[in-house]
Amino acid sequence: MSRKFLRTTLSAAALLAGLSHSAMATTAVPLNGGGATAQAFNFANEFATFNAAQSLYAFGTYYSISSGTAQTGFVTNAAGLFNAGSTFAVDYTTSEYPLSSSNYAVWTASSNAQGQASAGNLIQVPVLGTAVPIVVVNSAITANGKLQLTDDQLCGIFSGKMTNWNQVSAPATGVAPAAGQITVVYRNDTGGTTYNLSNHLAKVCNGTNSNFAPGFAPSNTFSAFFTGGVVPGAPASFVGVKGNLAVANYLSSIGTATPTTSAVGYTSPDYTSIAPNPDGLLGNGLKSTLLVAGLKNGTLYYTPTVANIAAALNKPGANATNLAPPSAAIAAANPLNWVPSIPTPGTGYAIVGYSNLFVPQCYKDANVAKGVIAFLKLHYGNAAYFAIENNNGLVKVANTGSAKFLAAIKTNILADGNAWHVNIQNATACAGIVGR
Repeated sequence: MSRKFLRTTLSAAALLAGLSHSAMATTAVPLNGGGATAQAFNFANEFATFNAAQSLYAFGTYYSISSGTAQTGFVTNAAGLFNAGSTFAVDYTTSEYPLSSSNYAVWTASSNAQGQASAGNLIQVPVLGTAVPIVVVNSAITANGKLQLTDDQLCGIFSGKMTNWNQVSAPATGVAPAAGQITVVYRNDTGGTTYNLSNHLAKVCNGTNSNFAPGFAPSNTFSAFFTGGVVPGAPASFVGVKGNLAVANYLSSIGTATPTTSAVGYTSPDYTSIAPNPDGLLGNGLKSTLLVAGLKNGTLYYTPTVANIAAALNKPGANATNLAPPSAAIAAANPLNWVPSIPTPGTGYAIVGYSNLFVPQCYKDANVAKGVIAFLKLHYGNAAYFAIENNNGLVKVANTGSAKFLAAIKTNILADGNAWHVNIQNATACAGIVGR
């Protein structure tokens, strides 16, 4: 239901903005794709802004699916995974879940006629900084940040070891939640939001606290953390739904048999009240009023505000990996080297990550490549796009902290400044290749 509503909403927005293929000017080259549900409305708004400013190329409807499915659809050029019955070339996709080594292997396999052999390198770059708000529904919690959770409490709640709010004590700066069974609402698809959550839990749910079981690892599948893939207490205390919108709908008592009064879940900032002015709407057509918890980082508790997300990304912490952009052509040709991992930032909100864009290096139609490059230049450098992102509770890719990739992206992906030949539509790398 939620996925259908999201697609319908985005399609309607696309029609109003002149994004649908039927409404495009006959000279406009269509750019087709979609991806993660987490920033779906943000990308739809950015694409509408882009399309309104020129007529040479235009993004079509952003088809919102889970990050894992989006990756599979992109590497195999399977348009039907984005929109049943479609046969367009998949020009791009987005995913909070960084490219998996298995999907990269599919791309480079000689048996994949839609990957490396025909489209050149797979390019993956971070395009947005984001967070995973922990949403709380409890009668005693009436404002953002009033519920304050430690890592130990997060581990206890999402492992199923804490099942009642009376097990969650409050610090002096917070509010104690009202007692009652904790219903945990989780993503039961292959979600990038799940990945960012588990990337954090994998580091903090360990032998130093009492609630580390069952043991978390970075994954885009929540049920993978539990024996046999069965979440404990289901369906009474754990409820699985598909997509971030569905999580927000459930916690907002939209489409539920009975009102949700005692629950916790995770979604993206734009489906909560922490986002300043989000584009996303819930299943009832209204903006979310969901409240989020403050998470402990060091001695302080932080909510996922734009400022706190940016601070976390700019101070990635001891457990961060892949913080330096590639410094040579061979490394730059590998998309696995282009996304930082920040499981425990040194300050700011504790659960952060990036939304990433996937494109082929070589396009059959050079105008499609021009459109992608033109969009990315605006996305990375135009204040109007930054405002859209901030309104949705997201942050731009900066050139500080863990985000020192920005200069490298501009130099080597949007141009060929170092003559590495890894940029989009590089004449040397794409010579003799059909293109996507």
